[in-house]
Formats: sequence, C-alpha cells, structure tokens
Amino acid sequence: MEGSYRKALGFAVALHVLLGIIFFTNFLIWDSVKKQVAMAEPTVVQAVAIPEQALKEELQRLNKIDKKRLEKEAARQRELEQQAKRAQQQRIAEEKKAVAVKQQLEQERLKAEQQQQAKAKAEQEKLDRVKAQLAAEQARLALLETQKIQAEQQRVAEEKKLTDAKAKRAIEDAKRKEEETKKKEVQKKAAEQKRIADEKKRQEEKKKQEEAKKLAEAEAKRQQEVAAQRQAQLASQINGEVDKYVALVQQKVTQNWAIQDSAPKGSVVMVRVRVAPGGAVLDANIQKTSGNAILDRSAISAVFKASPLPVPTGEAFERFREFELILRRPDSI
Repeated sequence: MEGSYRKALGFAVALHVLLGIIFFTNFLIWDSVKKQVAMAEPTVVQAVAIPEQALKEELQRLNKIDKKRLEKEAARQRELEQQAKRAQQQRIAEEKKAVAVKQQLEQERLKAEQQQQAKAKAEQEKLDRVKAQLAAEQARLALLETQKIQAEQQRVAEEKKLTDAKAKRAIEDAKRKEEETKKKEVQKKAAEQKRIADEKKRQEEKKKQEEAKKLAEAEAKRQQEVAAQRQAQLASQINGEVDKYVALVQQKVTQNWAIQDSAPKGSVVMVRVRVAPGGAVLDANIQKTSGNAILDRSAISAVFKASPLPVPTGEAFERFREFELILRRPDSI
C-alpha cells in the first residue's frame, strides 16, 4: 500500500512539472505571437490589409483555447490531487485498521492466556479440594472405626452391667415382694380395724348430723314463719301507705281537672303515672281511654298541673314510683 502511495505522489509531482512546462511554453508562444503581430503591422499595411477586429477575434479565440486547456489541466491536477489524498486517507485508514487488528489479536492472546491461567488455577484448586476431601474422608473413616471399636467395647460392658443389674434386681425384687406381702397383711389388718372404727364413728357422726339437721330445719322454719309474718305486716303497712297516697294524688289531680261539659257523665280514664322521689311528674300516658279524646287529654293535663304529687318515702315509694291512677268524671260538676 505504501508503494502505491509513493507512485501516486510521484505521478502528481510529475504532472505538476508538466503543467508548469506547458503553461510556460504557452506563455512564450503567446508572447512571441504578440511580438510577431507587432512587428508585422507595418508590413501588413504595406502588403495585405488585416482588419483590427479580425485580429482581436483571432487573439480571443487563441486565448480561449489556452484558457480551456489550462482549465482542463487544472481539473486533471485537482483530480490527481484528490486521488492522491484519497490514497493517503485509505492508507492511514488501513494502517489504523491494521493497528486495531493487531491490538485485538494481542487482547485475544492475553485473554486466552488469562483464561488458560484461570483454568489451570481452577483445576489446581479443584485438585487441592479433592485432596483435602480425600484426607478428610480418610480421617472420618478412621474416626468412625475408632468409635465403632469403642462402641463395641461399651456395648459389651453395658451388657455385662445390665446382666449383673438384672440378677441383683431379681434378688432385691424377691426380697421386696416378701416384705411387701408381710406389710400388706399388717396393713390389711390395720385397715380392717380402722374401717370398723371409721364406720362406727361415721354412724355416730351421721346421727349427730341428722339431729342437727332436724334442729336447723326447725329453726329455719320458725325463722321463715317469723319473716313471713314480718313481711306480711310490712306489706300491709306499705299497701296501706300506697293506698293512702293514691287517694291523695287522686284528690289533688281531680282538683286540677278541667272537665268539659260535653264529656259523658260517669266516664272513666286510667292514667299510668311515673314520678320522681320528690313527687315531680316525669311521665303520664293513657293506660285505658275513656272513649273521649278531649276528656283523655284533660286528664293528662290535670296530672301535670297537680305536680308535684304527694308521695310516700322509703320502701313504699319504690312501689309508688310508677302507678295507675283511675279518674272518674263526676255526675255533677
């Protein structure tokens, strides 16, 4: 590739020299023509008359021919220069490519060497591991053999110990059974004596419990009778107290009851009343209607107007907290 470049460069230099020679020769020819024309002017006047315009046109024609030839040569020179430049660029590119290929080959060689070294190292490490495993396995087998021998010796010793223990235990069991038999006989006699004594004691205790139970039942019955009498007396007192306050409430509500003349005579309204401990009316609603809505509403209104109502205290109030009040329209108002 370098020889081609030198050949192209030499050709370009020779072409430049040739173009220089052609240009210089044309210049000399053109200068000679002008001189000849200048020198020939007097003779032309004397011999043949050449029009000045024709001379100028001929000169222009020659000038154009030279100019075209020069332009053509210049174009050829530029083409040769471009070819030389492309050849040089191609050479540089091929050199770079060759360097890249060389570097790639070197890298591949280094990579192959590294892989070979790594492979050799891995194989060596694998071999070392196998050797270590083999040594460990041999040590393990040796240990197992030792343990096996020791286990066999221990098993023989344990069997002898177990046989001796069985014999000793058999003697001890026989002796223990004999002692237990004697002990059971003694315990059986003592248990029978204790059972007889316990049965006698239980019978006596049962008799005492039955007598105590009878006494307790009699006392409980007496206490119940006394409590029932007291409860009856208290209930009678509470009922009397409740009835008294119901009458008082009925009287107060009736006093506050504004009865319409249109209400039927003898009409009865049952009102359910709920009061607070002080007698304040908390709620009142019709439990049983009189059949007359106006009379029912007036009865509810009378209950609230009479609030607070007279109420008892203590246990009597607990029964009086919520009660039913019967209001009857009198025959005459």
